[in-house]
Order: sequence, then structure tokens, then C-alpha cells
Amino acid sequence: MMTLVTCLMACGEKKANKPLNKFADSEIIRIHQLSDERKAVALMDYFKSPNEVYRAEAALCAASIQDTLMIKGLIELLADSSNTVVSNASYALGQFADASAIRVLEFRYALCKDNAARGNMLEAIGKIFGRSFPNEMERGLADEVLSFMYKVNPEDEVERTGWAKGAIAIHRSGVEDDRVMQGLLFVLFKSENESRIACAQAMAAFKGNWFTDAKHVQHLKDWCRMERNTEVRRLQMHLLSKTSDDECRKLLLSYALGSSQVQSVRVAAIRSLGKITNQKAEELLPLLKDADDYIVAECMNVLKGKLNAAQAEEVKTVSKNRSSWIRAQALKLSAASGDSNAAQEAYQLFQSAKGNDRAQYAVALAGTPSNAKELFNLLLAEKDFAVKTALCNAFIEAHQSKAFPKDLDYIKSLHEAFNQGDVSAQALVAIELREQKLNSEQKAMFNNTLKSSLAGLKMPMQIETFNEIVATINAFGIDTMEPAVAGYNHPIDWKKATKIPHDQKVRVNTNKGSFVIQLDVEAAPGSVTNFVQLIEQDFYNGKNFHRVIPNFVVQGGCPRGDGMGGMDYTIRSEFALHDYKTGAVGLASAGKDTESCQFFVTHCSTPHLEGRYTIMGYVTEGMDVIGKIIPGDVIEKMELIG
Repeated sequence: MMTLVTCLMACGEKKANKPLNKFADSEIIRIHQLSDERKAVALMDYFKSPNEVYRAEAALCAASIQDTLMIKGLIELLADSSNTVVSNASYALGQFADASAIRVLEFRYALCKDNAARGNMLEAIGKIFGRSFPNEMERGLADEVLSFMYKVNPEDEVERTGWAKGAIAIHRSGVEDDRVMQGLLFVLFKSENESRIACAQAMAAFKGNWFTDAKHVQHLKDWCRMERNTEVRRLQMHLLSKTSDDECRKLLLSYALGSSQVQSVRVAAIRSLGKITNQKAEELLPLLKDADDYIVAECMNVLKGKLNAAQAEEVKTVSKNRSSWIRAQALKLSAASGDSNAAQEAYQLFQSAKGNDRAQYAVALAGTPSNAKELFNLLLAEKDFAVKTALCNAFIEAHQSKAFPKDLDYIKSLHEAFNQGDVSAQALVAIELREQKLNSEQKAMFNNTLKSSLAGLKMPMQIETFNEIVATINAFGIDTMEPAVAGYNHPIDWKKATKIPHDQKVRVNTNKGSFVIQLDVEAAPGSVTNFVQLIEQDFYNGKNFHRVIPNFVVQGGCPRGDGMGGMDYTIRSEFALHDYKTGAVGLASAGKDTESCQFFVTHCSTPHLEGRYTIMGYVTEGMDVIGKIIPGDVIEKMELIG
């Protein structure tokens, strides 16, 4: 008979031996290693494995590799006996722009009985259409797809969600045929929350004239009044702005001003009001006193170019005791509206500010174009990366104003700023040069400067700047260069990856409070392993959130503090069966396989990011904190928990 101690020891050993994640299987490690190395041919051997788990893993990894050599094998997997394999192969095919897979997906859809697989097939059809239309798709096939999606009758919630996601991709392609819109109305009122949100997103993405029809406008107004899902309501705000109906405008205004509405709905309503040409500034001014910084910031964006002198003074006055983010935007708005005192105050605050506040007040200087000479001198003298980036952006924005000094040679100034060698300023200047009408002499001067600068960039860390410079060189038409591609330079630490629990959590403590992320190492082993290792090294402690866009993302973790920093290595993009819903945690990148240390959290669903940015996990606690973070807020400490 076992003693109590022996029993406890045995139970403890049993618990210790339980795999923490699926990478206890060495074959699954090998599949993901081949994916990490982008060895498509070797990975395809697993398409024919007798083990359906390995076939499914290999099919899903194809979504990350995105090598066209794999398309034929993925199409063959649509006939697999395993629904999981079929589902994963369908998802992977959706990452390609190969229209040849569409008819096979339609055919297999009719034969398939599994709702999850059918949903992924419908999503894949829409995504392939979105990636192929109109340049790489025959008109007849495009018509066939629209007809197919219209006639499909997805009854199950999972299948309806896949169909709606496919509809999002179709509408984002710019198609103006309204057949899918008609289908959306049918599906919408049979849907549960997830597919309802996707349907609303698809409607918001439509570029046609659907909402100019009086019958459809009335339907929209009725729907808005009865909707209770806040995520759907947020999307309805975009739909209301597509009409020319004044009652819709008043409805938007009521949502914007309504303190009972959630933040995301109010931000969306304000943003939509900004698209309406006859919206009066005075109706929005009460929003400037709102306690929520996101509401105030969005209101200021909408008020650009709409203020008279008295209103500009009011904007400046009500912002005096607000955060540097809000106060800087108010001064910029007031100064741009002709308030000379606001311009003077912006410079004074920039000179006296400390830390992250300096970067915020640098943004305000864009509203003082007549002082562009002083602004440029500040840019040249600045040493702090984040502040220098903000000053460079401000100088470029100031040039758009008619008040920019005529005796200041803008192109020569850009050349001088570029030659300072800061990678962020170089990228910004390169982008701006593509917008300028340069003469042949100016192009020749810059062409030589741009080419010479490439050798001094640290690769792959500075690949974003490298490729912006290359794009500008190619735009000049004097030379032709290929953009850089991030090579394989940072293998996954599998010893570490196997020790990360499949539901590993991270607490992120900020100056606004804390939130918790649940990571998914099984979906993104390279990304999560790298993230965990950086946390264990205290890398993120003290880093700031440099980018905040209400109703989109908060982003942080940049070593430079301006979004242009990274590690001296890159990791691979990893795409899996995850959605960019509210609270998704993704990795920032400058193109495929260029991820590093910067991460972001979504405020709300952002389906256009799917298949472009790795998802590492989701926020499970503290989304209210995410909605309070503003630029300059600090990650005080990250810690692994649970």
C-alpha cells in the first residue's frame, strides 16, 4: 500500500510530466521548425503523413510560409478525410492571391458537412477574391464568386461567421456590386454576436452606393435604434456617415454626445461626423470638456479647419489642465486656426517639458508653420529619438501650410535632415520625397544621397528605413533596386518553447493600471517564446506606449520610443486560426517576417490586420486600462503569472 507521502510524490511526478503544450511532440516541433526556416518543399512531405495531426499542423503552417509551391498540395488536402485538415488547408489557401483555388473551394464546400470547415472555405473564397480582384481575376470568375456568395445560405453560426469574413475581404477589394450586401441583410438577423459583428464590418467596408437609397437608409436608422451589441453599434456609426440623410447626422451627434454610450461607440460617432461636410463645429465643442481623453482627441481631429478665432481660443482654454497629449493637440489646433498666443505657448511648453511630454509638445509645433525655421533648427539639434521623430513629422506637416516661409528651401532642408543619419528621419524624408515634385537636378542629388545611406543601415534591424529609401530611389526612376527581405536570422529556442504553458499569462503593469494577456505559444511559438524571453530579461520595463489611435490600437515596446526601434534580429510572421477581435495582442512589423519586440493591443475588432500581423494572444483582464492609455504612458513592469 502506498503511503500518503508516496502518493503525493507520485501525483507530483505525474503532474510534472504532463506536457505544457503540444511541442512535447518532436514531430510537431520539426513541422514548425521547417515553417520557421520557410522550407516549403520539406514541409509538404507532411501533407501526405498518415497522422492527421501532422497533416493539419503542416497545412496551417503553410499560411505563414505563403510559398506558391504549396498551393497544389493544399488544394489536394481539401479532399482529406479529416475536417481539421480541410479547415486548416482552406484557411491557408486564403492567404494566397491564386484564384485557381476558388472553384475547387466552391466544389468542396458543397460536399463538406463540417460547419467549421465550410466557414473557413467561405472565408478563403472571399480572401482570395479580395487579394485577386480586379487585376488578377477574370471578370467571369469575379461574377461567379459574387453570385456564389449571394446564393449561399449559411445556417450555422460558425459558418455564418466565415461567410461574413469572406464578405469583408470582398468589399475591401473595392467591388461595388451589391449582391453580397443583399446577402448580408439576410445573414445579419439570423446571427449571434461574432457573425453579427463580421456582417456589420462587411457592410462598413462596402464602397458602393447602397446607403444612398432611401429604403436602405430607413432600414439603417431602424436597426441603429434597436441594436444592443456595442461592437455592432460602433460599426453602425460608420454606416450612418455613408448617407446624406440629416436625420442620420443627428443620430450620430446624439451618440457622440451621449455619456451613456461606451467609448468606442462615441469615438466612432465623432469620427463619422468629421466626414459630413455640413457638420457645424459649435455642436461638437461640448465634447472638449469630456473626461475621456480619447473623446477629446477625436473631437479635435474632426475640428481641424472648422474653427473661428473665438472657438480656437475655447479649445486652448478648456485643455489647460489636461494631459500633455490633449494639451499639445489643442495648441496645435488653435495655432493652426490663427491663434499666435497658442503658437508661442506651444514653443514654451516644448522647451520646459520633461521626458515623454517633450515628444507630445513637439507634435504641437506643426501648427506653427510661420516658425518653420526655428522648428527646423530644433529638429537638427535634438538628440532624443522620440522627440526628433515628432519634430521631423511636425516640420513636414508644417510645409503643407501656406504660411510656411517662402525663403526657406524645403528640399534642401530635407536633404540636411536626412544626412544627419537618424533612421526615423531618413524614413520620413524618403516618404515625403515621393510626394514632392522634384526636378531632375534635385532627384539626382537625392538619388546619390539615398544610395550612399543604405550601406550605413544596420540590417535587419533597420529594414523598414532601408525599404522606404529603396522605394524612393525606384520612384525617381534613375536606378532600380529590389527591396530587402528579412532572412532567417533568429531560430526558435525550442528548449524554452516547450516549457511555456499553453495558457501562459502575463501581467502588464502601467502607470494607468494593469492588464493581463493570455499568450498562445501553440499558435505562435516563435513570437511567444521571444516575447517571454524579453519579459524575463526585464526588457519591457520602462518602455513607453508611443502610438495610440482610438478605436484601433495602443502600441509599445520600442527601444527608441518612437516606433522605429527593434532588436538586432527579426522573427517570422506566424498566422493561425485567430481573429483580430477586441483585445488581440499582435506584433508590429514592417512587412512579412520583420517582427521584433514591439507589440500592440487592439481596442476593437480589426479584421484587416488578419493574415498580415501575428497574433500572440488576447487581453483577458483590464481592457478598461487599455482604453485609458495615451502616448507617453509607461510599462512599469511585465511579469509572467499563472
